[in-house]
Amino acid sequence: MASSLDDLFHESNFHNVSSLTTIYGATAINGCNVDKLMVAMLKGKIVLFEYKKVDQSLVKIDKEVSFTYIPADAHVISIDCFTCGARGLIIAVAFFKETNGKLTNYLNIYCNYTYDASDEKDSCQLETVAENCRSFELEFVPFQLTHCKSRARKDCEALLQTVFIVLGGDSRIHVYAQDENQGEFSEQNLDKYFPEFKDLPGVPMFVDIKITNNEKMRISAVGHATGDISLFITDLSTEEWKLTTYHIQHDSPITSVRLFTKYTEVKIPEFMKRKFSTQDLPNHDPNIYHLLVTSAWENAVVYCFCADQGFEIPVLLENSSEHDCVTCCQIADIDRDGVNDIIIGTYGQELLVYKFNEPSSETYDPYEPVTLIPYWTRTFSYPIVNIMLQDLTGDGLSELIVISTKGLHILQCNSASAIKECKAKLLNLKRLKIK
Repeated sequence: MASSLDDLFHESNFHNVSSLTTIYGATAINGCNVDKLMVAMLKGKIVLFEYKKVDQSLVKIDKEVSFTYIPADAHVISIDCFTCGARGLIIAVAFFKETNGKLTNYLNIYCNYTYDASDEKDSCQLETVAENCRSFELEFVPFQLTHCKSRARKDCEALLQTVFIVLGGDSRIHVYAQDENQGEFSEQNLDKYFPEFKDLPGVPMFVDIKITNNEKMRISAVGHATGDISLFITDLSTEEWKLTTYHIQHDSPITSVRLFTKYTEVKIPEFMKRKFSTQDLPNHDPNIYHLLVTSAWENAVVYCFCADQGFEIPVLLENSSEHDCVTCCQIADIDRDGVNDIIIGTYGQELLVYKFNEPSSETYDPYEPVTLIPYWTRTFSYPIVNIMLQDLTGDGLSELIVISTKGLHILQCNSASAIKECKAKLLNLKRLKIK
Protein backbone atom coordinates (compact mmCIF):
# COMPACT_ATOMS: atom_id res chain seq x y z
CA MET A 1 0.00 0.00 0.00
CA ALA A 2 1.21 3.52 -0.68
CA SER A 3 2.49 5.45 2.30
CA SER A 4 0.02 8.33 1.86
CA LEU A 5 -2.75 9.50 -0.39
CA ASP A 6 -0.26 11.81 -2.10
CA ASP A 7 1.20 8.57 -3.48
CA LEU A 8 -2.25 7.29 -4.49
CA PHE A 9 -3.81 10.33 -6.21
CA HIS A 10 -2.75 13.37 -8.18
CA GLU A 11 -4.95 16.10 -9.62
CA SER A 12 -4.92 15.44 -13.34
CA ASN A 13 -7.61 17.80 -14.59
CA PHE A 14 -9.83 20.68 -13.58
CA HIS A 15 -13.13 21.40 -15.34
CA ASN A 16 -14.28 24.97 -14.83
CA VAL A 17 -18.04 25.59 -14.53
CA SER A 18 -19.94 28.75 -15.33
CA SER A 19 -22.36 28.59 -12.41
CA LEU A 20 -22.71 27.21 -8.91
CA THR A 21 -24.14 23.78 -8.22
CA THR A 22 -25.79 22.39 -5.07
CA ILE A 23 -24.87 19.47 -2.82
CA TYR A 24 -27.56 17.52 -4.72
CA GLY A 25 -26.45 18.67 -8.18
CA ALA A 26 -24.37 15.78 -9.56
CA THR A 27 -25.08 12.23 -10.69
CA ALA A 28 -23.08 9.49 -12.40
CA ILE A 29 -24.08 7.61 -15.55
CA ASN A 30 -22.85 4.03 -15.30
CA GLY A 31 -23.06 1.11 -17.71
CA CYS A 32 -21.77 2.86 -20.86
CA ASN A 33 -18.30 1.26 -21.05
CA VAL A 34 -16.88 4.20 -19.10
CA ASP A 35 -18.57 6.27 -16.40
CA LYS A 36 -19.87 9.74 -17.18
CA LEU A 37 -20.88 12.58 -14.90
CA MET A 38 -23.72 15.07 -15.11
CA VAL A 39 -23.59 18.27 -13.09
CA ALA A 40 -26.63 20.54 -12.84
CA MET A 41 -26.05 24.27 -12.44
CA LEU A 42 -28.23 26.59 -10.43
CA LYS A 43 -28.69 28.72 -13.55
CA GLY A 44 -30.43 25.93 -15.44
CA LYS A 45 -27.60 24.33 -17.39
CA ILE A 46 -26.82 20.61 -17.16
CA VAL A 47 -23.30 19.71 -18.24
CA LEU A 48 -22.00 16.25 -19.17
CA PHE A 49 -18.38 15.47 -18.25
CA GLU A 50 -16.61 12.53 -19.85
CA TYR A 51 -13.32 11.33 -21.30
CA LYS A 52 -12.97 9.99 -24.84
CA LYS A 53 -10.07 8.25 -26.55
CA VAL A 54 -8.80 10.27 -29.52
CA ASP A 55 -5.65 9.15 -31.40
CA GLN A 56 -4.43 7.01 -28.49
CA SER A 57 -4.94 9.89 -26.05
CA LEU A 58 -7.65 10.61 -23.51
CA VAL A 59 -9.41 13.91 -24.14
CA LYS A 60 -11.64 15.53 -21.52
CA ILE A 61 -14.99 16.69 -22.84
CA ASP A 62 -17.61 18.84 -21.18
CA LYS A 63 -20.74 19.80 -23.07
CA GLU A 64 -24.11 21.20 -22.18
CA VAL A 65 -27.01 18.80 -22.64
CA SER A 66 -30.29 20.35 -23.71
CA PHE A 67 -33.20 18.89 -21.74
CA THR A 68 -36.72 19.66 -22.94
CA TYR A 69 -39.07 21.53 -20.60
CA ILE A 70 -36.28 23.09 -18.55
CA PRO A 71 -36.51 26.82 -19.37
CA ALA A 72 -33.42 28.99 -19.65
CA ASP A 73 -34.32 30.91 -16.49
CA ALA A 74 -34.78 27.76 -14.37
CA HIS A 75 -32.69 27.06 -11.26
CA VAL A 76 -31.81 23.36 -10.96
CA ILE A 77 -31.77 22.05 -7.39
CA SER A 78 -31.05 18.34 -7.81
CA ILE A 79 -30.49 15.63 -10.39
CA ASP A 80 -30.37 11.82 -10.31
CA CYS A 81 -30.39 8.89 -12.74
CA PHE A 82 -30.36 5.11 -12.95
CA THR A 83 -30.38 2.45 -15.66
CA CYS A 84 -33.43 0.24 -16.05
CA GLY A 85 -33.29 -3.00 -18.05
CA ALA A 86 -36.59 -2.28 -19.77
CA ARG A 87 -36.11 1.46 -20.41
CA GLY A 88 -32.37 2.11 -20.39
CA LEU A 89 -31.20 5.40 -18.88
CA ILE A 90 -33.77 7.29 -16.78
CA ILE A 91 -33.02 10.80 -15.49
CA ALA A 92 -34.87 13.00 -13.00
CA VAL A 93 -34.32 16.74 -12.56
CA ALA A 94 -35.87 18.96 -9.85
CA PHE A 95 -35.88 22.73 -10.41
CA PHE A 96 -37.79 25.95 -9.83
CA LYS A 97 -38.48 29.01 -11.91
CA GLU A 98 -39.82 32.46 -11.14
CA THR A 99 -42.79 33.90 -13.01
CA ASN A 100 -44.13 37.35 -12.08
CA GLY A 101 -42.55 37.10 -8.66
CA LYS A 102 -43.97 33.63 -7.97
CA LEU A 103 -41.73 30.58 -7.57
CA THR A 104 -42.97 27.31 -9.10
CA ASN A 105 -41.27 23.96 -8.48
CA TYR A 106 -41.07 21.08 -10.96
CA LEU A 107 -39.86 17.50 -11.25
CA ASN A 108 -39.03 16.31 -14.77
CA ILE A 109 -38.45 12.61 -15.44
CA TYR A 110 -36.78 11.69 -18.74
CA CYS A 111 -37.05 8.23 -20.25
CA ASN A 112 -36.59 6.77 -23.75
CA TYR A 113 -39.88 4.95 -24.30
CA THR A 114 -38.64 3.55 -27.63
CA TYR A 115 -35.57 2.02 -25.97
CA ASP A 116 -34.30 -1.19 -27.60
CA ALA A 117 -32.80 -3.44 -24.91
CA SER A 118 -30.96 -5.48 -27.56
CA ASP A 119 -28.97 -2.42 -28.67
CA GLU A 120 -26.17 -1.87 -26.16
CA LYS A 121 -25.46 1.63 -27.48
CA ASP A 122 -29.11 2.70 -27.16
CA SER A 123 -28.95 2.94 -23.36
CA CYS A 124 -26.23 5.61 -23.62
CA GLN A 125 -28.02 7.95 -26.06
CA LEU A 126 -28.37 10.87 -23.65
CA GLU A 127 -29.71 13.25 -26.28
CA THR A 128 -32.59 10.89 -27.07
CA VAL A 129 -33.47 10.48 -23.41
CA ALA A 130 -33.38 14.26 -22.84
CA GLU A 131 -36.14 14.75 -25.42
CA ASN A 132 -38.72 12.48 -23.74
CA CYS A 133 -40.11 14.09 -20.61
CA ARG A 134 -42.89 13.67 -18.06
CA SER A 135 -43.18 16.88 -16.02
CA PHE A 136 -44.77 17.24 -12.57
CA GLU A 137 -45.59 20.58 -10.96
CA LEU A 138 -44.73 20.29 -7.29
CA GLU A 139 -46.53 21.88 -4.36
CA PHE A 140 -43.37 21.79 -2.27
CA VAL A 141 -39.72 22.84 -2.51
CA PRO A 142 -37.63 19.82 -3.60
CA PHE A 143 -34.30 19.04 -1.99
CA GLN A 144 -32.39 15.77 -2.43
CA LEU A 145 -33.40 13.59 -5.38
CA THR A 146 -32.26 9.97 -5.24
CA HIS A 147 -33.38 6.44 -6.12
CA CYS A 148 -33.73 3.12 -4.37
CA LYS A 149 -34.98 -0.38 -5.03
CA SER A 150 -38.27 -1.24 -3.33
CA ARG A 151 -41.37 -3.35 -3.69
CA ALA A 152 -44.94 -2.65 -2.80
CA ARG A 153 -46.01 -3.44 0.75
CA LYS A 154 -47.81 -6.76 1.32
CA ASP A 155 -46.17 -8.14 -1.82
CA CYS A 156 -43.01 -9.65 -0.35
CA GLU A 157 -42.59 -12.08 -3.29
CA ALA A 158 -42.52 -9.34 -5.94
CA LEU A 159 -39.29 -8.30 -7.63
CA LEU A 160 -37.64 -5.10 -6.45
CA GLN A 161 -38.14 -2.11 -8.73
CA THR A 162 -36.20 1.15 -8.76
CA VAL A 163 -38.14 4.24 -7.69
CA PHE A 164 -37.26 7.93 -7.43
CA ILE A 165 -37.36 9.56 -4.00
CA VAL A 166 -37.78 13.33 -3.58
CA LEU A 167 -37.27 15.06 -0.24
CA GLY A 168 -39.71 17.93 0.18
CA GLY A 169 -39.89 21.20 2.07
CA ASP A 170 -43.37 20.10 3.18
CA SER A 171 -41.69 17.75 5.71
CA ARG A 172 -42.54 14.76 3.56
CA ILE A 173 -40.75 12.27 1.34
CA HIS A 174 -42.32 11.67 -2.07
CA VAL A 175 -42.03 8.51 -4.19
CA TYR A 176 -42.31 8.27 -7.98
CA ALA A 177 -42.52 4.83 -9.59
CA GLN A 178 -43.20 3.38 -13.02
CA ASP A 179 -46.63 2.11 -13.97
CA GLU A 180 -46.63 -1.68 -14.41
CA ASN A 181 -48.26 -1.52 -17.84
CA GLN A 182 -47.18 1.67 -19.64
CA GLY A 183 -43.92 2.27 -17.77
CA GLU A 184 -44.77 5.94 -17.14
CA PHE A 185 -43.87 7.50 -13.81
CA SER A 186 -46.39 8.82 -11.31
CA GLU A 187 -46.36 9.76 -7.64
CA GLN A 188 -47.16 6.81 -5.40
CA ASN A 189 -48.72 6.42 -1.98
CA LEU A 190 -45.81 6.66 0.45
CA ASP A 191 -47.31 4.02 2.72
CA LYS A 192 -47.20 1.53 -0.14
CA TYR A 193 -43.41 1.66 -0.53
CA PHE A 194 -41.89 3.37 2.53
CA PRO A 195 -44.31 3.40 5.48
CA GLU A 196 -41.42 4.28 7.80
CA PHE A 197 -41.29 7.79 6.30
CA LYS A 198 -44.92 8.60 7.11
CA ASP A 199 -44.41 10.96 10.07
CA LEU A 200 -41.11 12.86 9.99
CA PRO A 201 -40.04 15.32 12.72
CA GLY A 202 -39.02 18.08 10.30
CA VAL A 203 -37.94 18.98 6.77
CA PRO A 204 -35.81 16.08 5.43
CA MET A 205 -32.50 17.19 3.91
CA PHE A 206 -30.73 13.91 3.17
CA VAL A 207 -31.69 10.24 3.04
CA ASP A 208 -29.71 7.04 2.57
CA ILE A 209 -31.24 3.59 2.15
CA LYS A 210 -29.66 0.14 2.09
CA ILE A 211 -31.34 -3.20 1.43
CA THR A 212 -29.50 -6.08 3.06
CA ASN A 213 -29.85 -9.56 4.53
CA ASN A 214 -30.83 -11.12 1.17
CA GLU A 215 -33.42 -8.39 0.53
CA LYS A 216 -35.16 -9.17 3.81
CA MET A 217 -34.20 -5.98 5.65
CA ARG A 218 -34.12 -2.29 4.78
CA ILE A 219 -32.08 0.25 6.72
CA SER A 220 -33.09 3.89 6.18
CA ALA A 221 -31.52 7.02 7.65
CA VAL A 222 -32.98 10.52 7.32
CA GLY A 223 -31.30 13.78 8.38
CA HIS A 224 -33.45 16.86 8.91
CA ALA A 225 -33.03 20.64 8.87
CA THR A 226 -34.00 20.66 12.56
CA GLY A 227 -30.99 18.49 13.47
CA ASP A 228 -33.18 15.43 13.94
CA ILE A 229 -31.91 12.08 12.68
CA SER A 230 -34.31 9.19 12.12
CA LEU A 231 -33.11 5.62 11.68
CA PHE A 232 -35.53 2.92 10.53
CA ILE A 233 -34.99 -0.84 10.40
CA THR A 234 -37.72 -2.46 8.30
CA ASP A 235 -38.24 -6.22 8.19
CA LEU A 236 -39.30 -6.96 4.60
CA SER A 237 -39.67 -10.71 5.07
CA THR A 238 -43.33 -10.52 6.09
CA GLU A 239 -46.37 -8.78 4.64
CA GLU A 240 -46.68 -6.50 7.68
CA TRP A 241 -43.13 -5.07 7.44
CA LYS A 242 -42.19 -4.94 11.11
CA LEU A 243 -40.54 -1.59 11.89
CA THR A 244 -37.93 -0.59 14.48
CA THR A 245 -37.30 3.16 14.88
CA TYR A 246 -34.46 5.13 16.49
CA HIS A 247 -34.23 8.91 16.91
CA ILE A 248 -31.65 11.45 18.05
CA GLN A 249 -31.25 15.20 17.64
CA HIS A 250 -28.12 17.23 16.87
CA ASP A 251 -27.70 20.95 17.49
CA SER A 252 -27.45 21.99 13.84
CA PRO A 253 -29.00 21.10 10.47
CA ILE A 254 -27.96 17.74 9.03
CA THR A 255 -26.09 18.07 5.73
CA SER A 256 -25.66 14.39 4.85
CA VAL A 257 -26.05 10.81 6.10
CA ARG A 258 -24.35 7.66 4.80
CA LEU A 259 -24.95 4.03 5.74
CA PHE A 260 -21.90 1.84 5.18
CA THR A 261 -20.08 -1.35 6.10
CA LYS A 262 -16.51 -1.43 7.35
CA TYR A 263 -15.31 -3.86 4.71
CA THR A 264 -15.81 -3.67 0.97
CA GLU A 265 -18.06 -6.31 -0.52
CA VAL A 266 -15.89 -8.47 -2.78
CA LYS A 267 -17.01 -11.99 -3.56
CA ILE A 268 -14.50 -14.73 -2.74
CA PRO A 269 -13.39 -16.54 -5.94
CA GLU A 270 -14.60 -20.10 -6.25
CA PHE A 271 -11.06 -21.50 -6.47
CA MET A 272 -10.26 -20.02 -3.05
CA LYS A 273 -13.36 -21.63 -1.58
CA ARG A 274 -12.18 -24.97 -2.98
CA LYS A 275 -8.61 -24.52 -1.80
CA PHE A 276 -9.23 -23.31 1.74
CA SER A 277 -11.67 -24.26 4.46
CA THR A 278 -14.31 -21.66 5.32
CA GLN A 279 -12.62 -20.80 8.59
CA ASP A 280 -9.40 -19.84 6.78
CA LEU A 281 -11.17 -17.27 4.60
CA PRO A 282 -12.29 -13.76 5.61
CA ASN A 283 -15.79 -13.91 7.00
CA HIS A 284 -16.86 -10.30 7.31
CA ASP A 285 -20.57 -9.99 8.03
CA PRO A 286 -22.03 -7.82 5.19
CA ASN A 287 -25.08 -6.94 7.30
CA ILE A 288 -23.22 -4.94 9.98
CA TYR A 289 -23.81 -1.27 9.17
CA HIS A 290 -22.54 2.02 10.55
CA LEU A 291 -24.10 5.45 10.04
CA LEU A 292 -22.06 8.54 9.18
CA VAL A 293 -23.75 11.86 9.99
CA THR A 294 -22.47 15.31 9.05
CA SER A 295 -24.02 18.54 10.27
CA ALA A 296 -23.53 22.25 9.75
CA TRP A 297 -21.72 23.26 12.95
CA GLU A 298 -20.70 20.07 14.74
CA ASN A 299 -18.10 17.34 14.33
CA ALA A 300 -19.13 14.55 12.00
CA VAL A 301 -20.00 11.38 13.88
CA VAL A 302 -20.24 7.67 13.12
CA TYR A 303 -22.94 5.71 14.94
CA CYS A 304 -21.50 2.21 15.05
CA PHE A 305 -23.49 -1.00 14.55
CA CYS A 306 -26.59 1.16 14.00
CA ALA A 307 -28.89 -1.66 12.84
CA ASP A 308 -28.49 -3.32 16.25
CA GLN A 309 -27.50 -0.47 18.57
CA GLY A 310 -29.23 2.55 17.07
CA PHE A 311 -27.43 5.69 18.28
CA GLU A 312 -25.88 4.10 21.37
CA ILE A 313 -22.24 3.94 20.12
CA PRO A 314 -21.13 7.32 18.65
CA VAL A 315 -17.56 7.91 17.46
CA LEU A 316 -16.66 11.54 16.72
CA LEU A 317 -14.41 12.41 13.78
CA GLU A 318 -11.97 14.79 15.43
CA ASN A 319 -11.38 18.23 13.93
CA SER A 320 -14.04 17.73 11.25
CA SER A 321 -15.88 20.89 12.40
CA GLU A 322 -12.83 23.17 12.26
CA HIS A 323 -13.14 24.03 8.55
CA ASP A 324 -16.48 25.84 8.37
CA CYS A 325 -19.60 23.82 7.50
CA VAL A 326 -19.28 20.14 6.56
CA THR A 327 -21.12 20.07 3.23
CA CYS A 328 -20.78 16.50 1.97
CA CYS A 329 -19.29 13.07 2.55
CA GLN A 330 -18.51 9.83 0.76
CA ILE A 331 -17.57 6.26 1.66
CA ALA A 332 -14.95 4.46 -0.44
CA ASP A 333 -11.89 2.24 -0.17
CA ILE A 334 -9.51 4.79 -1.65
CA ASP A 335 -6.29 2.99 -0.69
CA ARG A 336 -7.52 -0.42 -1.89
CA ASP A 337 -6.90 -2.30 1.38
CA GLY A 338 -10.40 -3.82 1.55
CA VAL A 339 -11.55 -1.43 4.29
CA ASN A 340 -13.83 1.51 3.55
CA ASP A 341 -12.58 5.01 4.30
CA ILE A 342 -14.58 8.12 5.23
CA ILE A 343 -14.17 11.21 3.02
CA ILE A 344 -15.54 14.58 4.15
CA GLY A 345 -15.78 17.84 2.22
CA THR A 346 -16.11 21.25 3.87
CA TYR A 347 -17.05 24.77 2.87
CA GLY A 348 -13.69 25.75 4.33
CA GLN A 349 -12.06 24.13 1.27
CA GLU A 350 -10.65 21.13 3.16
CA LEU A 351 -10.99 17.49 2.13
CA LEU A 352 -10.63 15.20 5.17
CA VAL A 353 -10.10 11.45 5.08
CA TYR A 354 -10.56 9.18 8.11
CA LYS A 355 -9.56 5.56 8.39
CA PHE A 356 -10.52 2.63 10.60
CA ASN A 357 -7.72 1.80 13.02
CA GLU A 358 -6.13 -1.62 12.74
CA PRO A 359 -7.90 -4.35 14.78
CA SER A 360 -6.40 -5.08 18.18
CA SER A 361 -6.14 -8.82 17.45
CA GLU A 362 -5.81 -11.10 14.43
CA THR A 363 -9.08 -12.82 15.33
CA TYR A 364 -12.02 -11.31 13.48
CA ASP A 365 -14.54 -9.77 15.85
CA PRO A 366 -17.45 -8.13 14.00
CA TYR A 367 -18.37 -6.03 17.05
CA GLU A 368 -14.89 -4.91 18.03
CA PRO A 369 -14.94 -1.27 19.28
CA VAL A 370 -14.46 1.15 16.41
CA THR A 371 -11.64 3.69 16.30
CA LEU A 372 -11.42 6.20 13.45
CA ILE A 373 -8.26 8.21 12.91
CA PRO A 374 -7.38 11.16 10.62
CA TYR A 375 -5.58 9.77 7.58
CA TRP A 376 -5.11 12.57 5.07
CA THR A 377 -6.16 16.14 4.29
CA ARG A 378 -5.99 18.23 1.15
CA THR A 379 -6.73 21.92 0.71
CA PHE A 380 -8.59 23.11 -2.38
CA SER A 381 -8.92 26.61 -3.75
CA TYR A 382 -12.69 26.74 -3.41
CA PRO A 383 -15.45 25.45 -1.08
CA ILE A 384 -16.32 21.77 -1.63
CA VAL A 385 -19.94 20.83 -2.33
CA ASN A 386 -19.77 17.18 -3.45
CA ILE A 387 -17.46 14.15 -3.56
CA MET A 388 -17.77 11.19 -5.92
CA LEU A 389 -15.68 8.22 -7.06
CA GLN A 390 -16.15 7.11 -10.66
CA ASP A 391 -14.03 5.48 -13.35
CA LEU A 392 -14.22 8.35 -15.85
CA THR A 393 -11.09 7.34 -17.76
CA GLY A 394 -12.08 3.67 -18.22
CA ASP A 395 -8.83 2.23 -16.84
CA GLY A 396 -10.54 0.16 -14.14
CA LEU A 397 -9.45 2.51 -11.35
CA SER A 398 -11.88 5.06 -9.93
CA GLU A 399 -11.02 8.75 -9.96
CA LEU A 400 -11.68 10.84 -6.87
CA ILE A 401 -13.93 13.66 -8.08
CA VAL A 402 -14.17 16.73 -5.87
CA ILE A 403 -16.83 19.22 -6.96
CA SER A 404 -16.21 22.75 -5.73
CA THR A 405 -18.06 26.01 -6.23
CA LYS A 406 -15.88 26.67 -9.30
CA GLY A 407 -15.68 23.28 -11.00
CA LEU A 408 -14.61 19.64 -11.00
CA HIS A 409 -11.25 18.57 -9.63
CA ILE A 410 -10.32 15.16 -11.07
CA LEU A 411 -7.85 13.31 -8.84
CA GLN A 412 -6.51 10.35 -10.77
CA CYS A 413 -5.10 7.20 -9.23
CA ASN A 414 -1.34 6.77 -9.35
CA SER A 415 -0.98 4.04 -11.98
CA ALA A 416 2.53 3.02 -10.84
CA SER A 417 1.26 2.39 -7.32
CA ALA A 418 -1.71 0.39 -8.64
CA ILE A 419 0.53 -1.72 -10.92
CA LYS A 420 2.85 -2.47 -8.00
CA GLU A 421 -0.07 -3.63 -5.86
CA CYS A 422 -1.49 -5.72 -8.71
CA LYS A 423 1.85 -7.46 -9.29
CA ALA A 424 2.16 -8.28 -5.59
CA LYS A 425 -1.32 -9.80 -5.52
CA LEU A 426 -0.72 -11.80 -8.70
CA LEU A 427 2.49 -13.13 -7.15
CA ASN A 428 0.52 -14.30 -4.12
CA LEU A 429 -1.98 -16.05 -6.39
CA LYS A 430 0.86 -17.73 -8.29
CA ARG A 431 2.11 -19.23 -5.06
CA LEU A 432 -1.24 -20.94 -4.43
CA LYS A 433 -1.58 -24.51 -5.59
CA ILE A 434 -5.05 -24.55 -7.03
CA LYS A 435 -6.85 -27.85 -7.03
